[in-house]
Amino acid sequence: MAEGQYCPQCGQPRPHRLSVRHVLHELLHVFTHADKSIFAYTGHVLLRPGQVVADYLAGRRKRYFNPFQFLLLVVGAATLLTTVGHYYEATGHGLQQRLQST
Repeated sequence: MAEGQYCPQCGQPRPHRLSVRHVLHELLHVFTHADKSIFAYTGHVLLRPGQVVADYLAGRRKRYFNPFQFLLLVVGAATLLTTVGHYYEATGHGLQQRLQST
């Protein structure tokens, strides 16, 4: 089998081996891609949610960040922030204090 960047039969780029470096690069690329930035998508969703949904349902999806990736990233970020900030422990402790005082 011939070695190289592209498949000699179909011309497609060869797949990358998964490595920590490649995953981190892809994660960085998701956040900083100029055409479909997650930050621009967040602004569109907050300011014009109806337009985003209408465009998505009409098949105009290339201009927007993938909504399913967005959902996964938001859930992941929320989970990370609540875990690091001990949000649920503080909330549970406050609730226990209120229940014991009544």
